[in-house]
Amino acid sequence: MPTTLPVPSKGALRVLRNLALGTSCTLALSAGLLTEDRRRRIHAAREVHDNAKKLKSSRKYHSTGTTAIEAFEDKLLRYRDDAFWLPSNVSKSTIPRVITGGVGKDGYVGQDGSRAFTPTPLPTRRKMIARFSFWQHVETKPSQKLLGIAHLEPPRQSSHNRQHKLAADVTKLLEQPENIDEAASRFFEAFEEGLSIDDLGILQPLMDAAVRLANACEAQSKFDSSEKVFEIILGTGTIHEAHFYLFHPEAIIHRLLKRPSSDLDSLQPEKLRKASSIFLTKFKEKPKTMSTRLQSLGERLCEESCRYKLYDLALDIYTRMESSRGDAPPRAVHHLITAAHMKGHHKKVFRYFHKLYTQTTPDQLQFINVGNLTIESILKTGKMGQAEEALIAAGKMAENSNISISITWLLKVLGHEWRTRRDLERTRALFGRLEPLTLVAQRPQAFYGAMIQFCIEANDEAIALSYYETMRRSWPSVPGDVRIYGHFALAKAMRKDWLGVEDDFRQMRKASPGHEHDQEFSAVFTPVLKLYVQSHSLGETEQFIRLFVDELRIKPSGYMMNIMVDAYGNVKEIDSLDRWIRYAVAAGCRVDSVTLNTILNKCSEKWDFAFWDVFRLYQSVRALGSRHSRIIDKDTVPILRRIAMSNCSSQAELARRLEILKSLDNKSGDHLDSKGVLRAMKITLAKTNPIATLKIYKRAKVDEVLLESKHLNLAVKASLQLHGANIEETSRHVQDAQAIGLDVSPAIALIVVHQMTTMYREGNSENRQLIELAESTISALDRCGLEVPTCVVTHVASILERRGHFRLCIEFWDAMSCRLSIHPSSFDLVTLTVLLKAYIGLEDHIGVRWVIKSLSANKLRPDARFRLLLKNARRTTSTRLMSGNSSNNMYQFLDVLIEAIETTRLLRKEAADDQKEVAFKTIKIMEKAIADEAVRQGSSVSFEVSQRTDVIMKTPPSKSSSIEVGESWMAEDLDEGARHELKVLPGKLVGVVAG
Repeated sequence: MPTTLPVPSKGALRVLRNLALGTSCTLALSAGLLTEDRRRRIHAAREVHDNAKKLKSSRKYHSTGTTAIEAFEDKLLRYRDDAFWLPSNVSKSTIPRVITGGVGKDGYVGQDGSRAFTPTPLPTRRKMIARFSFWQHVETKPSQKLLGIAHLEPPRQSSHNRQHKLAADVTKLLEQPENIDEAASRFFEAFEEGLSIDDLGILQPLMDAAVRLANACEAQSKFDSSEKVFEIILGTGTIHEAHFYLFHPEAIIHRLLKRPSSDLDSLQPEKLRKASSIFLTKFKEKPKTMSTRLQSLGERLCEESCRYKLYDLALDIYTRMESSRGDAPPRAVHHLITAAHMKGHHKKVFRYFHKLYTQTTPDQLQFINVGNLTIESILKTGKMGQAEEALIAAGKMAENSNISISITWLLKVLGHEWRTRRDLERTRALFGRLEPLTLVAQRPQAFYGAMIQFCIEANDEAIALSYYETMRRSWPSVPGDVRIYGHFALAKAMRKDWLGVEDDFRQMRKASPGHEHDQEFSAVFTPVLKLYVQSHSLGETEQFIRLFVDELRIKPSGYMMNIMVDAYGNVKEIDSLDRWIRYAVAAGCRVDSVTLNTILNKCSEKWDFAFWDVFRLYQSVRALGSRHSRIIDKDTVPILRRIAMSNCSSQAELARRLEILKSLDNKSGDHLDSKGVLRAMKITLAKTNPIATLKIYKRAKVDEVLLESKHLNLAVKASLQLHGANIEETSRHVQDAQAIGLDVSPAIALIVVHQMTTMYREGNSENRQLIELAESTISALDRCGLEVPTCVVTHVASILERRGHFRLCIEFWDAMSCRLSIHPSSFDLVTLTVLLKAYIGLEDHIGVRWVIKSLSANKLRPDARFRLLLKNARRTTSTRLMSGNSSNNMYQFLDVLIEAIETTRLLRKEAADDQKEVAFKTIKIMEKAIADEAVRQGSSVSFEVSQRTDVIMKTPPSKSSSIEVGESWMAEDLDEGARHELKVLPGKLVGVVAG
């Protein structure tokens, strides 16, 4: 074996040297690239980490972006661990990398033309801080990328390729008819998986494939698939109108609107909305003229939208039809007017009627319906000129189409003119301009009858006769002219010629003997009865009604029934009221909710029922009439609410009453009408919220709600509570109300009483000045023609009495009552209480006896406070007599006091007995009404009411306990089974309800 190794040749050594050098350079270059990339990433991460620390130390750090920042810090720790092998000077280096090559669109390009990966440049420090600041105000969703990296959308070329691929697959499958289901599945799955559609929309190849697929499905009656294809295409965005019609939308809409022949009302609103959305498709260009078939479908869509009260949808559909109508005549205008009227666009209705509807040729029924809506909308705007113009245009349409206008239109316009202005000359002028339209109207005699009525109301009977003669020259007398004859009977009633009224009604009955005109007879008798009641006693009024009902066969109406109920309630004649209701029911009149509401009102106002007594009476009637809602209506609970808010000094008690009544009120809220506004104002004022009360009042004035003196009084009370002695705003409310003709006397009285209470408290001024102020105020009101309420005089007298000037109090009251002609029969309990205190202070036994007699004569029920005054006076007088300081006059005074106490006791007992009798007979009345109604409906309702009426004053038993004699129950307090089978117990008010 040789001792020396062979020496490589020089060429071999050169090759090995070059190989070693190349390998080292390659390794060094690779290591340098990796190190530089890692250094850049760590450097940027450190900057972000520092920014995060600064943000975290901020006071506003705790926000929705905190989670994202903390998650990013976890990544920084991972990057930091990856760099453990690097020298510290490398990881912290800020030396930028120098690249000698360029950057192409696909990455780094070296000097030799080779390409390499180019890392995505990281954000700079400024951009990163801004990005984190943005994250602090944006909620980070789980699906969002950290570091704000946006979701990378697929390139547009990829989206186009997928559309081409789908179009090719569907087209290939449709080459074989048996593959249509597979083609549809391929199409649906592609969109369900999320086929991306960029801003260019559906490409033409895919659109062609979709049209071919939809038509193929239509050909094989696979309508669900064809509609789904069309729905997908529409869901991708706006399309061209030409593409829209390739899918045959008319056929799809027609199928959606088609009803089964067996059920004409089975159209589902979902199908209507779907068909409407197809019809309202938006195109990329301006729509062209719509086809006749599509116009017909649009009209059908408008009709169905109005049927389902989708008025906004109907307006949108018509707008689309009108924009594509072209030269064709307008269609569906009647649906447009219906939708506009129901939406409250009353100002637009006249324009639609005048410009569009007059170009149509409607049938009679449509013409009547559209005309009614048009006239109602115009009258709501108050533009009488437009109403007259619309009637003239309607007359021309009727003449051209050989149809008739409704006489109701003329009556509404003429009546609106008369009621708003009460100017006979203006009304006659309008009648003259509209009179030619009677040639194309039905029953023109009614138009003349209205003008005759307005002349009678204006006390111009001569002009009324001239119109009657004109009418008779053109139209002969017919049995249906009862209302016209009734106007002349009313004219005689206005002259107090009651025999003439009776003769007129006898002639009217001879001319119209049939029962088909009974309703007209009752209608014309009502205004006559109103006048008769004003000048005759209650007994005479009842005899007058019986004459016309028994001899002239006039059927009693609800008004005739309730006017007598109100009258008997005012005089507290419960027996006469019961007798009258029985008579009216026997004559064919029905007891309704108005009867009950009237009785409830009278129970509170006249019989002095406490709220809980009225409420228990209501519950008893409600239990009796649970199957017949006509006994209790929407006004019953508001009446109870008004009674609850009156004479209630405790806020806690008031809150309890209102909470119980709230559970009975079926309405979700108060409607913005006159009663609703009054109810809302009373509630807010009772809750000591005058700001809300005034807000409701002002809002009602802006909305032109019909307001009355009751609303003004509540507004004045609220304003006085809010502003105190400053009555500037309060006076403005009164002035505004007086300008529109409201009675402001009660409101002025409230202001006067408030001022006197504020300015003249005890000891704040001399009595003579107080009397002079009261007299000057009353004189000023009298000069202005305003009636001075009794409460003003009573209030001044009360101030004098509280100051101890009893004689001056009596003298002032006597003087004012003579001056204002205040009759003793109009004295209320408040006035008599003030006078009683004054007479007791004077120890005037004659005055005390007079007060007690007035109390009995006016049928007033003395309250506990009234009796307490008498008892305290008796105790004081007895003490003085026992002390020896007495006189004959004091003995007489004591005797009168004892007699007065006994009298008031008897009066209170009598009032309590009356209350029980009223409650008992009210339930009997309602019971009879329910039984009569049940007989008409073929069912049975039986009740037994005992003579013991105190049962309605007790608390209902629990469901588990037995009902004892003397207790009461309500139907809602029993379980379901007990409501249908109840045994009649002795001495009980029990209802047995059977189907």
